[in-house]
Amino acid sequence: MFYEIISDSREGRTPEGRTTTTVAPQHGGILQGNETAKGCRSDTERHNEIRSRFHAADGFLKGQFLPKLCPSATTDVPSNPEQREAECYHSLALLYSYYGIHPTATRHFGFPYNVELALWEVQEKLQDDRYGTRVSLMTEDEKWYITTTQTYGTGTVLFYIPVVPLYLLLRDNKRKMQGRLLQCVFAYLLHIGIPFYRGAESFLHWQYEIIGEWLLENPEEWEREDFHRQASQWRAAQVVGDGIRKKIGNPILLQEFQKRMDAFVPTDGNGRECHRVATGFYALYRDFPDGSVFAHARGMGISEEDDQTVWMDQYISFVADARRDWLSEQVLEGVNAHFQECAQMQNPTIVRRFRDTAPKERDTLRFESRLFPLLEQLIQFLTEVK
Repeated sequence: MFYEIISDSREGRTPEGRTTTTVAPQHGGILQGNETAKGCRSDTERHNEIRSRFHAADGFLKGQFLPKLCPSATTDVPSNPEQREAECYHSLALLYSYYGIHPTATRHFGFPYNVELALWEVQEKLQDDRYGTRVSLMTEDEKWYITTTQTYGTGTVLFYIPVVPLYLLLRDNKRKMQGRLLQCVFAYLLHIGIPFYRGAESFLHWQYEIIGEWLLENPEEWEREDFHRQASQWRAAQVVGDGIRKKIGNPILLQEFQKRMDAFVPTDGNGRECHRVATGFYALYRDFPDGSVFAHARGMGISEEDDQTVWMDQYISFVADARRDWLSEQVLEGVNAHFQECAQMQNPTIVRRFRDTAPKERDTLRFESRLFPLLEQLIQFLTEVK
């Protein structure tokens, strides 16, 4: 499979986007479990068994215990505690209403522990297996408020969609119907903003240009046969790329998507897999005709001048081929060398601020949560096309 695991140079550190606001005391001071006391050693002899005098159930096992607040500098009572508490509970009220949460009463526990409890409960209720959700207490202009940050983690994967397989399918009379169907899929991917490697603004365009200069300006560094083979691959990537870009750039293809879906009749296993993948993208197109792969790319608050970030338009793109030939290997080596210098990855992210009022929009990451699994399926299918 052509999508690659990106080597991570962060040594286990979790990346977080930079924001222009500062973080107030977090609810991270809540202990998550018990700790073993230091300096204690158990007796090697067996103790006498002790039993309850009465036949009663251990009721404490059925109880629920509140989290414990770990004392630290971040949990000290701030100045103007009454005002801070009021700001926090105003923000919490906005959050509860927005998400439809019915909270447990916490205010009577006293500040700041009551806010810690409330944040802990919100974090538990907003957990979602599809997204990573973080609840934070922020301060801006000397006012405290709560934010929720929802992220769709794409993983350390390169979503590089090869175009040579589509070129081969369109030229094969026996499989041309598969190619025509995937032509609509490619047209939709181009429509939602996935970069094409032949575009000058694309990250991969720069990679191919570097390889071309290195190869063509120094032919004497190669064996004659190797040079001609590698130069042929590089030129083919240009010619095929320009041809496919024209074939998928026609907006009429999106109007014909359903028509081609209905006309396609699978005759073998590859045909059925092609139809299955295309069906997923057609459903996505029908539900999100004007979707954008980068709609939530700026939610992490990372500066556009940050050169320590793997940007989404760098790990999502059309690419020439995925057949593990010389050119493909050189592209991957160049990409991974560039990413080795980065400390974090940009992912689709939505940040909601509950400051003076609740957010009005009901934006979600449903588009991304459907798109990226479909991209993996498409890349898997294309890498098996011969």
